[in-house]
Order: sequence, then structure tokens, then C-alpha cells
Amino acid sequence: MRTGYAVLPQNACEWYFDGEAPVRAIQGAGLPDIELYKSLAIDGFVSAANLHQSDSEICLAGRITGESASRSIFEQVRFRKDSHCADLPHLLTIHHWSPGTISRVTYFNSRTNELDRNAGLTRLVVADGDGAFLRVLDREEFTSSDVVGVIHRSVERDRLDSIGFKIAELQQWYSPDVSMSKRIPPPPSGIATIFLRRK
Repeated sequence: MRTGYAVLPQNACEWYFDGEAPVRAIQGAGLPDIELYKSLAIDGFVSAANLHQSDSEICLAGRITGESASRSIFEQVRFRKDSHCADLPHLLTIHHWSPGTISRVTYFNSRTNELDRNAGLTRLVVADGDGAFLRVLDREEFTSSDVVGVIHRSVERDRLDSIGFKIAELQQWYSPDVSMSKRIPPPPSGIATIFLRRK
């Protein structure tokens, strides 16, 4: 006898595609700052539907000093377009930072090594600082993710050495991605970039 299952609106969150992030419907209002998001997008296009649906494929790895310190730093970054103004934590839509709205970014606490929710397959991780970058690279749940490390150029020499050793270690599995470096515009003065792709 064959058994069938119906996927209905009331049970849709119980299903997900193998290898994809589990659906987690975070209840809350849509994001009101579409004009700010449009002004930040390269082509000015932002899908309005995305501002009403939660998502967990992008992750922010906060500073090694902890979530409170990360949020405090991000609150100092503000964006304004015409009458619309918002700080970075509001635009990032991390669940604990923006209660009452949907969340489109998960948060990895680099100090406690914990994600704020079960994210399934994380496609992109942005690591804030050298400590967060090293922690992310050592986490099994991020082995299939693209990782962007944002590291201040004036950190202590021993910390820069740790990054250098880690990148040298990665080169047995990764090689420089020349095609990506050609597609990305040159960075501003004082900023250096390196792109690596899995061999």
C-alpha cells in the first residue's frame, strides 16, 4: 500500500529540501526600509517579497568579544536616505536584535561558538574580525559555506601571523581565485583582498 503526504499551508514548515536550510518561520512584520536596501544594492533592485520572508542562508559571525560588543559597534554605523534612517543592527535583521520583524541573517556568537538558531546549510558567513574568522574556518557547520573575513590591518603582529598561517594551511585545499579578483572592483586604498577557491 502506497502512503502519500500532503504539503499544506499549515504543515509546510515541517518540510524542507535535502541539503537546504530547514524552514523556520520567524513571526514578525516585514522590513520597512526598502528604500535604504535599494540604495545599498548595486543595481538598486531589491525583491519586496524578500523583505517579508525569513531566511537563514546568510550568517554574521560576531566579534570574539561577544554578541553585546558586536552589536554595540554596529549601532555606531547608521544609514540615511531622504527621511529614512536606520542603524546597522536594524538593517541586518538578526532575530535577537530586531524583535517584532522577520529575520534574514543568522548570528554566530564567536565567543560561545553558538548559532542563534538551527540554520541548516549556511551559504555565506561574514566574520567580523580575525578571531571570528579563525573560529568560523574551524567549524564543521561552515565547511560548505563561502566565508568573508573582515580583518583590521592594524591588529597585533601575532594575530596577523595566525591568519597568515591559517591561509597557508588552506592553500593545500584552496587556490587563488583569479577570476573573482577580476570581477570585483579594486578595493579602496589601505584595503587588501585575497580570494581563494576550493581546488
